Amino acid sequence: LFLLVGFPIAIVLAWAFEQTPAGLKLTEPASPEEIAAIVGQPPSRRWPAGLLALAGVALLIGGWWMGRSGSSPSSDEASSGVDVNMVAVLPFRASVPDDLSYLGEGFMDLLSTRLDGQVGPRAVDPAAVTGKAADGADPGSVARALGAGLVVTGSVVGGATSIVASAEFRNVLDSAIIANASAEGHPDSIAAIADELIGEFLSLSAGEHPESVARLTSTSPEALKAYLRGKQAWRNGDYYAAPALFDEALAHDSTFALAGIARADGAVNTIGVGSGGGLELAWRHRDRLGPWDRNYLEARLPQSPRTRREMERTFENLTRELPHRIEAWYWLGESRIHGAGVVKDSTWAESVRAAFGKSLEIDPGYRPSLDHLALLELQHGTPERARKAAVASYRRPGQQDSTWLLVEGLVVGSGTLTMDPADLATANQNRLTFATWWPHLATDYLPENWIDYVDEAFAERRRRVGGELSLGSVLYGEYSNNLAIGRPGRALAARDEAIRAGVMERYSRETVYAAIWYGVSREDAEETVRRITARVSAADPGTLTMEDARDLWTADIWRFHGGEAYASTEASERILPAGAADSRPDSLEREALSMSLRAWAQVRRGESAENTISRIEAILEEVPGGLAGSTVSLLSLARILEEADRPERALHALGRADIGTITRADLFQREKGRLAAAIGDTTRALQEYGRYLTVMAHSEPEMAAEVEAVRRESERLWGERTPVE
Repeated sequence: LFLLVGFPIAIVLAWAFEQTPAGLKLTEPASPEEIAAIVGQPPSRRWPAGLLALAGVALLIGGWWMGRSGSSPSSDEASSGVDVNMVAVLPFRASVPDDLSYLGEGFMDLLSTRLDGQVGPRAVDPAAVTGKAADGADPGSVARALGAGLVVTGSVVGGATSIVASAEFRNVLDSAIIANASAEGHPDSIAAIADELIGEFLSLSAGEHPESVARLTSTSPEALKAYLRGKQAWRNGDYYAAPALFDEALAHDSTFALAGIARADGAVNTIGVGSGGGLELAWRHRDRLGPWDRNYLEARLPQSPRTRREMERTFENLTRELPHRIEAWYWLGESRIHGAGVVKDSTWAESVRAAFGKSLEIDPGYRPSLDHLALLELQHGTPERARKAAVASYRRPGQQDSTWLLVEGLVVGSGTLTMDPADLATANQNRLTFATWWPHLATDYLPENWIDYVDEAFAERRRRVGGELSLGSVLYGEYSNNLAIGRPGRALAARDEAIRAGVMERYSRETVYAAIWYGVSREDAEETVRRITARVSAADPGTLTMEDARDLWTADIWRFHGGEAYASTEASERILPAGAADSRPDSLEREALSMSLRAWAQVRRGESAENTISRIEAILEEVPGGLAGSTVSLLSLARILEEADRPERALHALGRADIGTITRADLFQREKGRLAAAIGDTTRALQEYGRYLTVMAHSEPEMAAEVEAVRRESERLWGERTPVE
């Protein structure tokens, strides 16, 4: 090492200095003529000597670095011939009476049998270990000789009525301790003690907090094994396998509270699975949880309703109390990234990156966080950020069942998603459903064939009706997604089929929204409004439910959109009666719905609506959920602000949409483009118009006039750009 490091230094010093009769001096630079005389070439044909020396140094350092990089942990593993998925369990040291001396090898045999590779590493055959593990042999050397990258050593002490077994789990390559475990009991309970040791080992090495381990090892070995396999599947992004394994754990132990929590957590990233009542089960058996796990359960299943902002504050508190718990950081990221009503600006994006980034500091391979960060960067990051996020998420365990197979194009540098329609035949429900959403989730990264991919997804989803997919979900997906990519004819055909099959209502709030924003099914929308009015007009305002309030808001929004002269406040007052006793989220939503109708009436009457609009925005920052922060509510709020001559705040309102907005995404792109142009933000306008035109690339003839108008406006803005823009 000294020679390698010293040699390039010596070269630099020899080039920079020279020994003269007067002592050591800086080398005088040679003239071009002197250089030419020495090398026999014109000066213009040769590099300066200093650059040649530096190039030599760079080559030496580069060669040294390449040699060094070849000694990475993975190379060490390969060169040493050990497998980090293999463990050698050595005989335990036994300090027990002679009649219990069998316990030393007994624990070795029991632990080896239980380490079968289903969860954690697979044990080397105990017979092979016994042959190598002579007295005094170095455990690491024994494991290496057997090709194992992990080693377990331990001891058992005690007497006829009680023994204590202790064990240590080490990495052979760097001698790092992975976990320590101990258990005690009667000598006749050696199997139970071995199970407890294994439970502690696997739980700690799988990332469980030490506080939870005691509760884990109190359950049956079969339940524990299924639970840990489920945790492993969840960590690896195998989102459908995880809930099934947690169900298996609960089948073995129906009071397994930690498995109940994991069952609910594991269903979050799966479509159509459901929580399975896991949180409720955990709450019934919360006596089996430690203090932190109870706090976590309370955050996931609050005993009183909370707004999303209140949930976020809860997880912020948990990260302060236990900064090393990955779940706290992950769910803090979840609460931030899906915050409908929160403005999706750079500050918000950094807060999401910070939460998921903290979880990845704890576990760099935690796929739920990697996948969410990839989605964030595809929508709100730069192309380079998106590529890096794709690389981090790409081809990890469980990848064959993941949506993120589509990021291969970004990983290899094509700049677009990889959408191969042929892959959909083997896709799971997540990937199949997301296939129809990607035009809205990652518009900037669509390949040319994206419409073929979407249409094949529609076809494949129909082929699976009656199995994992219901007819209602399939037809509603076709209806909403086709509307959002400019194909109203196909959308209405799916809607009619769904109505005939009895899986979609003809007269619903959704019918009204589609009529307002897409101009379809207007007669059905008018009939819906008439029915709502007839049903709630005679009702006592104090008895209106939250659903009644949402219906009433929908009917009045129809009237506001239908004519510029409408300015009634009657519905606003009925939605928010004096003394309405709702939970906090519902009361905030009810107030926001009422305030939006009042603000629109104030604007049309020429009154100041500033205080009313400010109150709406304050409520949205709290994120009550429900209709108040939905896409239709935000689109209407933007229209109110535009009528009030506040186009910048209208654009701001549209920025509050959930990152998962998949229906009406085209409307947001079009409206954002128009509002950005109105305030002089040409760059933003061109970006949003470009996205709209991408999504509308395969629109039906009925959309031609609107699409052409956007295209002409986009061309005009391109022509008026300044050189800086």
